Formats: sequence, structure tokens, C-alpha cells
Amino acid sequence: MSLEMRITGLWSLDYLYAPGAMEDVIVTFLPSGEGWLCFAHPCQNIVEKFKWAIDEHDLLHLKGTTSTMFYDVDEGDELALDSFFDEISDMEILDVKVDIKKELTPRGENEVITFSKPLWDPDNRFALVHRDFASIKPPSFSYSWRSTNG
Repeated sequence: MSLEMRITGLWSLDYLYAPGAMEDVIVTFLPSGEGWLCFAHPCQNIVEKFKWAIDEHDLLHLKGTTSTMFYDVDEGDELALDSFFDEISDMEILDVKVDIKKELTPRGENEVITFSKPLWDPDNRFALVHRDFASIKPPSFSYSWRSTNG
């Protein structure tokens, strides 16, 4: 199977260890060449959407498209003012070697992807969650949900 096929899916830092962490870093590679990095925390979420490609030397190249930072606080909270949505991203991670192999994790045997450069400082290893592309949707955030959901 080609690297392009093997890299696609939803990968999680937390899946390398055990369930229950308060935060996670998720990297998603879609077959369309789009993807995102998501730092998910109870109070802060950061999403870097990107385009990705594998070159003829099997090196990965990521070029950011948009960046979002959402503080999950009350709308009037001072931190809410620091939130931003879909701003232009300056993320660029080039010439990344990728290794994917089966490893034993606390969740059992799983595919683990290792990047030669950190994608989210200092994280460069993630375990596969799934490749059910119909259920993979980019994260989105807003304060409007509070007005309808209490």
C-alpha cells in the first residue's frame, strides 16, 4: 500500500497511551489532500487546517490554510476576546519523513505513525483511531451554541 493511502485517517496522541487524558492532539489526513491538526483541551482548542502531499522521495509536506483558536469560556469572558476563527495560517512543515508500523499500545496493537519532525511541539507520534472517512469532520467552534443549548 502506498504511503498516501497509509497516512490517511484520524490519528491521536492520546491513543498511544491510555484513555482519560484531559487533552489530546489529533492529526487528520483525508484522501483529498486536506487535513488538520487539532489541540483539544477542555478550555482551549486550536485547529490548523492544511493541505498535504507526499513527494517522489516519500517526504510529507504540510502547508497551512486556516488557523482557529477557540477558548471554551463564557462569551463575555476576557479569554473569549482572544478567540479567532479561520484566519490565514502560516504553518509550513516540509520534508518530513514518515514511518508507519504496528506497535503494542495500552489500547492493544495499533498502527503508529512517527514523523521526523514534530507536528505539534514536541509531538511527532500518533496512533490510528480510524479510517472511517464518512464520520471524520473538521472541528468547528462558535459561541452561538450557548444561546440555544443553555
